[in-house]
Amino acid sequence: MRRRFNLEFSLFDLARTASIKEHDPDLNPFLTEQRIIASVDLMVDHDDLREQAIEAGFDLLVVDEAHHLMWSEEEGGNDRYDLVEELAEKTPGVLLLTATPEQLGVESHFARLRLLDPQRFSSLDRFLDEEEQYQHTAKIAEVLMSDLPLEAEHFTAIESLLGHAIEDTPEQRFRAIHELLDRHGTGRILFRNTREAIQGFPGRDCQPAPLPAPENWSKDGKLREQMWPEESQLDGSWMETDPRVMWLMEKLRTDLKHKKVLLIARSGPVVEALENVLRLHAGIRTAMFHEGMSLLERDQAAAYFAEESYGAQILLCSEIGSEGRNFQFASDLILFDLPANPDVLEQRIGRLDRIGQENRIQIHVPYLVGTAQERMFRWYNEALNIFSNISPTAQTLQENFIVALKDCLLADKGQEFEDLLEEVSVQREALEAELQEGRDRLLEYNSCRPVVALEIVNALEDYDDNTTLPMFMKRFMASTNIDFDEQSNGTVIIKPTDQMQVQGLTLDEEGMTATFYRDQAQIREDAQYLTLEHPFTESVMEMINTQGFGSTNVAVLKSAALPQGSVLMEVWFKVDVVAPKALNLPSSLPQQLIRVLLSEKGQDLSQKIAPEILKPYLHHLDGNSCRQVVKARREVIEARYQQALELARSALPNFKQQAKEVYSNKWQYEIDRLTYLKQFNPSIREDEIARLQKLQKEGLSLLEGLSVTPEAIQVMVVVKP
Repeated sequence: MRRRFNLEFSLFDLARTASIKEHDPDLNPFLTEQRIIASVDLMVDHDDLREQAIEAGFDLLVVDEAHHLMWSEEEGGNDRYDLVEELAEKTPGVLLLTATPEQLGVESHFARLRLLDPQRFSSLDRFLDEEEQYQHTAKIAEVLMSDLPLEAEHFTAIESLLGHAIEDTPEQRFRAIHELLDRHGTGRILFRNTREAIQGFPGRDCQPAPLPAPENWSKDGKLREQMWPEESQLDGSWMETDPRVMWLMEKLRTDLKHKKVLLIARSGPVVEALENVLRLHAGIRTAMFHEGMSLLERDQAAAYFAEESYGAQILLCSEIGSEGRNFQFASDLILFDLPANPDVLEQRIGRLDRIGQENRIQIHVPYLVGTAQERMFRWYNEALNIFSNISPTAQTLQENFIVALKDCLLADKGQEFEDLLEEVSVQREALEAELQEGRDRLLEYNSCRPVVALEIVNALEDYDDNTTLPMFMKRFMASTNIDFDEQSNGTVIIKPTDQMQVQGLTLDEEGMTATFYRDQAQIREDAQYLTLEHPFTESVMEMINTQGFGSTNVAVLKSAALPQGSVLMEVWFKVDVVAPKALNLPSSLPQQLIRVLLSEKGQDLSQKIAPEILKPYLHHLDGNSCRQVVKARREVIEARYQQALELARSALPNFKQQAKEVYSNKWQYEIDRLTYLKQFNPSIREDEIARLQKLQKEGLSLLEGLSVTPEAIQVMVVVKP
């Protein structure tokens, strides 16, 4: 949250809450911070914390991995579901996140929708009936979105659904799709993005590396000892006989010599031992990333790995590296061992296989032939097909066959294991086909509308290509004595100094490493992305908008067309409306700045002389000369300012009328649309429409209070060229 979105969250665990209570037993820990991240189990296991979390009251509840919230009509919900249900009842906004919404069956899927809107989703049977009806709608939409010509039956179905006929033209197809989207069941509260819908993922290939097992390798005993014997030899003695070590060194020296490589193993000690060997005995540039390191150390390791020319060739991660961090600038992944859980394996691969990856991912899997390692590899590769593709059914299948799988992993069962692989592979293909057949393409289209998405992408690219923010921020820092050092890799190191001319900026005493470039921000975990929304940039803009710094100027205007020695005064006024940010009233204003340009005698030149015309002929004065001009022409300056203020205020009634029309029409369109759609889509509630009407009324009332405030003043003294 902090690195990607500049949002400060507090991590709450048992130690943190106990510390707060120890300091003040009567204090509710959940009232001490505005934004909190906590484990569901923390409140499931501690009733007092559960009650305090509910009592605290939050504006938004976000639940990750929401597919673990299980519910059935007969038995109700599990502990996690009951907790989230209690919190959801007291929270205005609820957001449930999951990659597998229907993994635990349609009942649990319905139950999660029930958490979002218990009134709308009150009956499972009614929900199932509605879903059947929406499947028909989705099929019609799929035909509309295809290149196939519409048949007579399609025209009939579309007219039946929409209440009017359409012609088979791209424009009318597009309009019909969006009408169907509005009417489509859960599409207003459920959003699903799939790889098939988004596309652009290069794919991945498995590169197995079968290695001969040493004679002393354990082929009997506990599964942990067979799969991960290195974890029980903390002195590193396992490296002397493990063929994976020599294979790794040779692989990095040859095939992967000029490539960035991510290696993931289960534990920190294994990673440390491998790093030590690669660095000292093979001369390979390495970086480590494990739970024993501080967040700063991990950031530095990730940054060293991201360096193109002189950075680490390989980043060695413990299991913590398979969560949260993204390294899509690399395309080679070495799985030094295999985890016991397919979801964890998918998370490992997901560090590279994500949006932004430009190459096919090569997954290198060393394993010892004839051991549990080989059988686990074959299970993942042949039965679950998890190396080559995302496998939405992998976790469910492994849970269903876990007993048989463990037996086969513990000892070589021969044909029994072959039969198991075949049976699971057949079931997987059937389940995947069922999921593919059941894909709701209308829901997917609503979640990522290609036309709208392309507009956003184009707008971002246009902003990146034409933004003046880097230039503005560098000039600001240079003029206010903020230390900044531009690096060759596209980052900039920003630090406060004792000579800073401004105070109150959001800038840590230690400074920060930042970048103005989106592509750098994606691969540099240590660099903050400076945008208009970044706290540091916002504090700069806030200072400029609210303080006097940089808001006044005195200049010489070289012109033969104006009386010599006379004064021109240019005043910029901001049109202000005091209102909650959520109403976004400024967007309804015809303009947010009013410029007034007056001659010394009060002639209004605002429309006759544009700022661009004046700029080439202006020359700024030093501070002492500025003070002399203001002192000598004080009366004229004050008189012209009052005149400018009256002219700006005189424009407000017209501004107010235009803004109210724009604002009212915007909300009335949405109110009318939902009122009409409520006839067809039961997910549209009466309180939604009432809320829009309230927002419309509130905004119109606040627009009555339009005012102007001076934003900038420039005094110009005319002299001969």
